[in-house]
Amino acid sequence: MKYAGFVDADSVLLPHGASYDVGLHEWRLAMEERTGLTGSTLKIIALISMVLDHISRIVLTNGIMMRATYGQISNSQWTILETVADVTSTLGRIAFPIFCFLIVEGFVHTHNLFKYMLTMLGFAL
Repeated sequence: MKYAGFVDADSVLLPHGASYDVGLHEWRLAMEERTGLTGSTLKIIALISMVLDHISRIVLTNGIMMRATYGQISNSQWTILETVADVTSTLGRIAFPIFCFLIVEGFVHTHNLFKYMLTMLGFAL
């Protein structure tokens, strides 16, 4: 049933506004069909974001910009490098919250908490 804009676990709001009663399993399936981003998609987004951040920090900031002498890079090129480094670094900062979200999702949906913690510890080392 629908109460004040919310849908409870025993009913699902259909796209045209009608609702029908279903069990919890069917409700979960209906909710999964409504999501746009999967865990794999979020991992790919976070991975690309992390690579952009590493390019910004390692290649641009610590590589090209730190080791260039005064005559090698003009002022306009320097401005472009600074802008690209700032933009890629900013885009790269979204990786950490996405990975944290995925860790929490794994924690919530795991069947064996001890095994999940051991797996996380293994990846941390």
